[in-house]
Amino acid sequence: MKRIGLVYQNVNLKYLFDEAESIGYELVLFNPEVSDDFSHKSVLAQESLDIFSEGAADLLIEKSNNYKLDGLVTIYDRAIPLIAEVNEKLGFVGIPASVAPNVRSKTLMKKCFTKHGVSTAKSFEVDLSKEISLQKIIDEIGPYPFIIKPSNGYGGDNVVLAYNLEETLAALEYIARTGNYQSALIEEFIGGTEYIVDSFSIDRKHHVLSIASKGVPKGPYFEEPYHIAGKVVEAEIVDKVVSEVSKALDSLGLINGPSHTEIKVFNDNVYIIEIGARIGGEGVCHFLVKESTGVNFAKLLLDWAAGVKIEEDLPTNPKPYRYSLNYNIRVNKGGILKSIQGLELLKDRDNVTDIIVISKKNDEIKPYPDFSGYPGFVHSTHQSYSEVEDFISYMDRNLITEYNQ
Repeated sequence: MKRIGLVYQNVNLKYLFDEAESIGYELVLFNPEVSDDFSHKSVLAQESLDIFSEGAADLLIEKSNNYKLDGLVTIYDRAIPLIAEVNEKLGFVGIPASVAPNVRSKTLMKKCFTKHGVSTAKSFEVDLSKEISLQKIIDEIGPYPFIIKPSNGYGGDNVVLAYNLEETLAALEYIARTGNYQSALIEEFIGGTEYIVDSFSIDRKHHVLSIASKGVPKGPYFEEPYHIAGKVVEAEIVDKVVSEVSKALDSLGLINGPSHTEIKVFNDNVYIIEIGARIGGEGVCHFLVKESTGVNFAKLLLDWAAGVKIEEDLPTNPKPYRYSLNYNIRVNKGGILKSIQGLELLKDRDNVTDIIVISKKNDEIKPYPDFSGYPGFVHSTHQSYSEVEDFISYMDRNLITEYNQ
């Protein structure tokens, strides 16, 4: 039986735990705190770990040896450099430590994209401790609006659309104050529809497993209402997506393992926004991939981390046979949670595969820009895009997040 260390995994999202159990893998869970609020049968043990502590690498090495682990893996962006370092020292499978900075620093990522001719938005890095020359930025990347984001942020946090100098300066000041970031990117805004692309690479061969739509982001904070996987773009655009994503992965040195890419499609052109070396959405993208294509994304990740040769004949282009939907329960105004009305209406619907409620009564839920996370998710499968749209409209009308006054 293979034994994998899983670092900083949200215990409310069951997919990696369930898939580990189904293939007979044991997991040792390394999280900031030990949880007694779940019963995942695949978890052999839990250990408390602060990945930002000075001795985190040494502790992980010690625990890996004690538990006789076959590998270590994370799908948490901030843990990727640490896990890459530890995996190299232990001789485990993983992305090279030299590659990890490319996927954590948006500045380095952009430099890799530019060097290798990847189609991406123009950007300009600013030092948050210095004054900003607006004219230099306009000359570099063009007129407003701009996307403002921290250079090493993650999960869409602190990403803002700014239409003028005042909004730009306010966004930069907020990033510096709330995240303790040293630098930020001011980026060209590209219109069009935004998609997520989930891939798995084996020895430089990139397999795009799924393309999912996020709709047309409106800003200023880009809250994501849903993700729809399936036939969401035309065949000729799929080919462009596969080509551009593959080029971007090569540019970063991501030649093995999972990846999660955010792209824009505008006027039939594909632009790479950014890439993570992980399964996206803390595991939600495993659901999107598996339920729309049949490919078991979590099993690929666990097998790869365990050093098991991937025998599955993966497609280069996605082969969806139906649609899968991740619906993010709306935060709306935020506050102290009273209830989420309407969930009972979904329990007997055949197309609903899971209802995941993360927030509890009396939890504080913060909207953007101080976003604290979605209250939960609804996962479903559908036979047509119009069916997905109808179901989203139904939940928009009937799922109501209520707060105490």
